[in-house]
Amino acid sequence: MLKETSCHRLLITQETLKTLVSEIKEILLQDSYALEVTEMPQLFDIYPKLGHETPVDAFKEYPKASVRPDLDKTLLYLHSSESTGFLKSIRQSFRMICHWASFPTIRDVTQHLVGCMTLPAFHTLGLISQLLRSTYGLNVIVLYPPIALTPTQLPLTPTPDNIIDHLRRNKAESLISISALFHVWAQDEDTVNYLASLRTVGFSGGPLPSKLGKFLIDARFGGPIHPLRQPPGEDDWEYVIFHDGIKTHWEPQGDDTYECHFLTNANHSLPIENTINQRGYATSDLFVPHPTEPGFWKIVERKDDVIIHTSGEKTVPAPMENIISHSPYVKGVIIFGREHDQPRVLIELEDNYAIDTSIEGDVLKTRNALWPVVEESNKVPPAFSRVFKELTIFADPKKPLSRAGKGTEEGGVSRRN
Repeated sequence: MLKETSCHRLLITQETLKTLVSEIKEILLQDSYALEVTEMPQLFDIYPKLGHETPVDAFKEYPKASVRPDLDKTLLYLHSSESTGFLKSIRQSFRMICHWASFPTIRDVTQHLVGCMTLPAFHTLGLISQLLRSTYGLNVIVLYPPIALTPTQLPLTPTPDNIIDHLRRNKAESLISISALFHVWAQDEDTVNYLASLRTVGFSGGPLPSKLGKFLIDARFGGPIHPLRQPPGEDDWEYVIFHDGIKTHWEPQGDDTYECHFLTNANHSLPIENTINQRGYATSDLFVPHPTEPGFWKIVERKDDVIIHTSGEKTVPAPMENIISHSPYVKGVIIFGREHDQPRVLIELEDNYAIDTSIEGDVLKTRNALWPVVEESNKVPPAFSRVFKELTIFADPKKPLSRAGKGTEEGGVSRRN
């Protein structure tokens, strides 16, 4: 990625990432690629009175640019999430970020405290929630307190418990989080009641299991609020609508699903264009339309997640994985079966249910315990896509499923491996 973006300076914490820095230097040295590595300044060196400022303290305004930048020049690079392949550098221009900042989703939660401490700042969700919501939506963003005060100290690692703890400490009014955490929070009644008391709770980065979403709605959350137009009922919480500034084309797939294409227009510039007949980006995300309410769509699967068996039959794993992931035993789940005549399911167990996969008795006992939820998932697909009991296998705790930075399983990577 450094080469791809012609980056020759790395700002990093060299002590805590010593091995990584050494390996990067060694690889680039072999290719005669120049790289300057600079130690990240300590936060309190930059802001010596952080959290203790008074109106009489001296203040030096950050200097304004002498020339307004060309809107089509590169502002920054994000990278893809690895959910569907290797990391890719994604160029973002000044114009693209201005377009993001103008979307209604930036303005729908304004002028109150929003918890965003779970979000990786290197992804779109983190950039929008932590930076754009504060600068354009005028929100106060709740993060973890800075505890890495020396070059050798590490920052706080997010956990489901300390997220809730810091939301309470800061009297946060809203939360934006990755969907994977709601599965954990839903196990504790007090946490569910606390989340239900917030003004808004938002998620992104991956699907929320249908049963879990219904449970949260029934547990005093109520139906979701859409900033543009409401779907007809609470049971339609999985449906979304795009605002007028985003132009879409829905490419029929021949099975009542449609691939979403975002089209380049004056209000929405795209960093990548891969469509043929018109300028736009084919997302590989497959949706179904709402049966009665035009404009509302529900994402159901990925176009590239289809498993082709040796029989020629095809299995779509996402709906089955969605159901199995709802079990409290399950930390992660991957359905695979390419070059096999039947699908298999690989389950990563929650830490407190982990087993030694070399002990047959433990495997059989756990398989029996999980079989009801696997049977429930088998009600969704055709007969040729159903998982047999003996093809339910468990990941070795020493070899967890591959995950992207946002916490979701890298389905494509795990299936290929």
